[in-house]
Amino acid sequence: MGVKTVFSRTGKRFRLVFITAVYLLLTLVLTVPTAQAHSDLLRSDPPISSITSSEKMPGQLKLWFNEQPDITYSRIQITGPNGLVANNGNIKSDPTDPDVLAAPLRSDLPDGVYNVTWKVISLIDRHLTQGQFSFGIGPTGSSTQLGLVRAAGLVSAKPGNDATNLSIWSVLSRWLNYLAAALLVGCTLFAVLIWFPFSQNVNRSLKLDDGLVAKVGHAGWRRLSNILGWSLLLLFGGWLVGLAYQFLTESGTSLLDLPQNIPEVGKFLTGTLFGQIWLVRLGLILLGGVLFALVDRSSKGIGKAANSYRGLVLWGLLVGLGLFILLTTSLYSHAASTSAGSAVLAMTNDWVHLGAASTWVGGVISLALLLPVVLKLASGGSGNRTRLVAALVKPFSVLALLSLIILGITGALASLREINSVTTLLTTWYGQALLIKIVLVLFTLALGAGVWLVIKPRLLAFAQTDSPYKKSARSLAAGRIIFQFRQIITLEAILLVVVLVSVGILTSLAPPRNTPIQIDQTATDTVPRHSDPQLSATVGNYQLELVVSPAEIGPNSFTLYVLDTRTNQVVSDLTSVQLRFSKADANGGKFQVLELESGGQAAPGFYQANTELITEVGTWQIEAVLHKDGQPDLTYIFQLNVQN
Repeated sequence: MGVKTVFSRTGKRFRLVFITAVYLLLTLVLTVPTAQAHSDLLRSDPPISSITSSEKMPGQLKLWFNEQPDITYSRIQITGPNGLVANNGNIKSDPTDPDVLAAPLRSDLPDGVYNVTWKVISLIDRHLTQGQFSFGIGPTGSSTQLGLVRAAGLVSAKPGNDATNLSIWSVLSRWLNYLAAALLVGCTLFAVLIWFPFSQNVNRSLKLDDGLVAKVGHAGWRRLSNILGWSLLLLFGGWLVGLAYQFLTESGTSLLDLPQNIPEVGKFLTGTLFGQIWLVRLGLILLGGVLFALVDRSSKGIGKAANSYRGLVLWGLLVGLGLFILLTTSLYSHAASTSAGSAVLAMTNDWVHLGAASTWVGGVISLALLLPVVLKLASGGSGNRTRLVAALVKPFSVLALLSLIILGITGALASLREINSVTTLLTTWYGQALLIKIVLVLFTLALGAGVWLVIKPRLLAFAQTDSPYKKSARSLAAGRIIFQFRQIITLEAILLVVVLVSVGILTSLAPPRNTPIQIDQTATDTVPRHSDPQLSATVGNYQLELVVSPAEIGPNSFTLYVLDTRTNQVVSDLTSVQLRFSKADANGGKFQVLELESGGQAAPGFYQANTELITEVGTWQIEAVLHKDGQPDLTYIFQLNVQN
């Protein structure tokens, strides 16, 4: 009767707990960190896409970022007409504002368009961000000159690719470190909270034989010790890969040149915040190796030491060590880059979040690796397998559920300080990777809910019944439940390892920027503005960018940018460039022609002209015709929607 009652209640319990868990999980995973995640460019002086007279030109270019960059590995390059280098490559920080970088300019710069290429490393999270923009020097009243500068700015100052930091080495480094830390924290917590009470045969209600429990407990300590050893080896491997990746990314050197740069690696470790945190992490890993040696002197020693309270203290110290290793991750995370007033709270929340995730992931993997040991030592048909597995499932289910609840709470707290932008899920690499993670975690959570609401009650019911009938610990039905449980736990462990890969991808990507680059807006309506239409196309080996300002009836500026996609160089040697205008709904195929003038050495790759050919609202067809002597013309028809 009792067994039947337990089985009949699982439906409602499943729906209730599963819906609650999904809600908590969505609260967690839909927190898209968009505030101050990397050193994004906010503005510059001279302003982006502006033109300044030579008399008013400042002696240095200043860039403002939303997060403090590391000046040691940051770069700013400024090139002007005829490839003129406008700065000597040296940069300095502003003593009054650590978020500002300055690059001294030459005093004799000629008029023309100047392109700025910048690369900065965030001081805290060490992410690389880079970009380009343009400014001009010359007469401020020149509409043509202004149009070229503004168009150059709009073409080059587009939001950067959020996959700048994404590479197989970045993902591998992060995945290794997350997996290893999760194994360390998860297996040691499992040892302290689950396996130690189990090996003491605490749950007397299941009537387990002390000798069998001692034998299984001894073998389990050996397996847990092996997991611990592998976690420390993976941590050390992740430490090496992480150091190599970070140094190569920031210094710009190749992997083949790494042996020649060992002294520079030493300076990187001692001279940067990341390096100092990484040295502390190495010390913790080595200390973990010492503690591991104390509990792994011999197979016999493991059983005796671990089953004593002295052994419990050693495993407890390893739990604390694992948590401190997680803290070193939080110290250079996105949370650490928040404003000074909330950084401590944000990092604490991130640390707890990592701890809960590691408990869940590492615990599931440990359980999956321990189950073969338990099942091998218990003879079939005696009911001992059912009782042993039930003795593990009950406390572990509670631990896993608590971990998920903490994950939900810390995710909700994080959402209070971050800007949530659901629209970015479908339009950015970051959002798409997050969607993949959501699907994987939801599926894993569904498996865990099945264990909690279906497998666990049935196992406990079987384990507490020792009759010769079909619903007992010795029955075939109990054996099938154990088989299903082992399959589910194994699949869940594999999925969680894959989830950590998606986390490695996520943390390699730049979250969507929340603060747009400030474009100078002081010019008249006849020159391109930041909000003007920008039409893009690829024709043959050429990439075309057509900027129209203001895209209204009356005077308009048309600027065409041409780039050779094979060499990634601008195309400045076209013989002629025409735009042929016609209304999309016009009959007779009549069109009007506008000849574009080359920007020359002042703005290579840009072709610009002003016209009043736009006389009606509606859709206009603008055919770009590119001619170079000795080659066939290249043409492309742009569609421009002109509103009233």
